[in-house]
Amino acid sequence: MRIVDGLRSEHRLIERVAGSLVTLAHSGAPREELGGALGDVCTFLEGYVDGYHHAKEEDLLLPALLAEQLPEAGPVAALRGEHAEHRAVATALRAMARACGAREPVESALQVLATRYCARLWEHIDKEDSVLFPEVETRLALQAGRLNAALDAFEARSEDLASLAALGASLVERFPPRTELPGVMRGEGCVMCRHYGDTCQGIEREWWTELEWETFWARPT
Repeated sequence: MRIVDGLRSEHRLIERVAGSLVTLAHSGAPREELGGALGDVCTFLEGYVDGYHHAKEEDLLLPALLAEQLPEAGPVAALRGEHAEHRAVATALRAMARACGAREPVESALQVLATRYCARLWEHIDKEDSVLFPEVETRLALQAGRLNAALDAFEARSEDLASLAALGASLVERFPPRTELPGVMRGEGCVMCRHYGDTCQGIEREWWTELEWETFWARPT
């Protein structure tokens, strides 16, 4: 499915930029360089991640799922909540970029925030890639034509996308991304999600019907 293929591809750049943010936070760069680079990260997060990637999910993908009579609670609520968290991080990082110009100390707080954001974003990406997108490809197969048309219209409205992607690539080149974080384990499935067993019981319990369960158990091993 074209929309899912695009989102997966965008994840590869987004996860690398998150790793570059951690590298930047621990780089010991001079204040002016730190503030400028941090401003570039914010521009990428605000324009590419939230204004483009997350907007595609929230404006096209999630409404299509809800139209299939899936509940707004559970996975959908969890993903939307995490998008809101990511927007809050971008706002905080923008304030830190301004503080660099005002000579205010930000390095310690930046390191904590960058590391936490990177870990949370990687978790978000992993569960979308391994859980959400496979479900989307199955449940929305009959809507592929309509989604492709909506995607074309969305892409036509997206401005400066190429320059935003180039900005992300330049950040990755300037600040080689961390690919691992202490104490952070990446993995697939709902059990890797921090919401699992709390506000969400997982795709199977939240979304699967009795027929889907019967089909699943009837599959040959």
